Amino acid sequence: MRPPLSDDPARLRVLDLGRLLAGPVVATLLGDLGAEVIKVERPRTGDLQRGVLPQVPGDPGMPYAWQVEGRNKRSITLEITDARGKELLLRLVEWADVLVENFKPGSMQRWGLGYADLARVNPRLVYVSVSGYGQTGPYRTKPGLDFVGSGFAGLTFATGAPDRPPTLPGYAITDYMAATFGALGAAEAVRRRDAPGGTGRGDHVDVALYEPALRFSTPWLQYFQREGVLRVREGSRPRPDDDLPVVHWGYTYETADGRWVSMLPIYVSDQTQHGLWHAIGRPDLVADPRFRTAEDRERHYKLLDAAVREWCAVTDAAAIVAAAEAAKIPCGPVNSVADILDDPHMRERSLRDVGDHRGQALVMPEVVPRLADGPGEIRWAGEELGASNDDVYLGLLGLDPAEYKRLVASGVI
Repeated sequence: MRPPLSDDPARLRVLDLGRLLAGPVVATLLGDLGAEVIKVERPRTGDLQRGVLPQVPGDPGMPYAWQVEGRNKRSITLEITDARGKELLLRLVEWADVLVENFKPGSMQRWGLGYADLARVNPRLVYVSVSGYGQTGPYRTKPGLDFVGSGFAGLTFATGAPDRPPTLPGYAITDYMAATFGALGAAEAVRRRDAPGGTGRGDHVDVALYEPALRFSTPWLQYFQREGVLRVREGSRPRPDDDLPVVHWGYTYETADGRWVSMLPIYVSDQTQHGLWHAIGRPDLVADPRFRTAEDRERHYKLLDAAVREWCAVTDAAAIVAAAEAAKIPCGPVNSVADILDDPHMRERSLRDVGDHRGQALVMPEVVPRLADGPGEIRWAGEELGASNDDVYLGLLGLDPAEYKRLVASGVI
């Protein structure tokens, strides 16, 4: 059962004006950690994410993704481009600590709802903008989506097999990374505002979709700038024409039972490297002069990779992981979602069954990060469109019931 709208001053108050993914997930992350979130959606149609696939059969407007990313949010409907709708939004801005939006740069300013406009209404407001290319720069007005940001940042170029086209990540990773940085920026802006000796003022947090992926590109930008070595696609195994490995953090290996595991074939530490050789049944490699030092091993890393690959091909995934763990070698399965749901560690730590809006169990990822003193919580799954209209308009804002009905009838709410 959803609790009443909180007036707890310890909870951040967040207005989510975002749509689809990156913007709204900023608010989801804050809500997971305890913020009171009001999700503002367009009347009748709602957030674009309500239309994405896969949809829950027989439950229009409540797709699986919405029920996760709409969790801990109170859904209200409001046409913010209407003058009457804007007046109501400004009243909500007075209530809020944080506002999140991911419209095309310039849109909010055109509606009189830009950061400068709203800071006059609430100087303490932290205003988070997520957009394809950011609020500044020559590309600021270009439209952006997750896969476009991934390509622009170089992540797509470096992902996949060398003889195949660049591979898009399997999840909307660019959207989620941008949302995480947006939530981080909001938290820091609130700290600067409220800390002893703080400014007492809000701030404008500006995140471009591609920037987190670019931030994670270390060391390849520096390596190319200084030495001209281009990070290219290598796939899950060494390229035949490589003299030295491009990837130093591991490959994937197919197992006898048709699964895959991730493992690193070369180590700087002699002890760790010898542990791997014993684990794969090749203690003879300890005395092999080609692998005496870390530099030797890197020079002949394809031979090491081939030995690991040969062992994995005749060994089941569970046995590989167990043998590696016994030797203190980092190794793990390449899980499908079916594997994840069946994994005991995932079930204990990282997944939770939550009742959806109909009270039926729905699995969700747990709150991240986990704080020892007051961990986050999933209080409810995504609401139906406008489910909190009465609570917010009649309760929080104290709107006259007759005026409320008129605004609903005219499509403003």
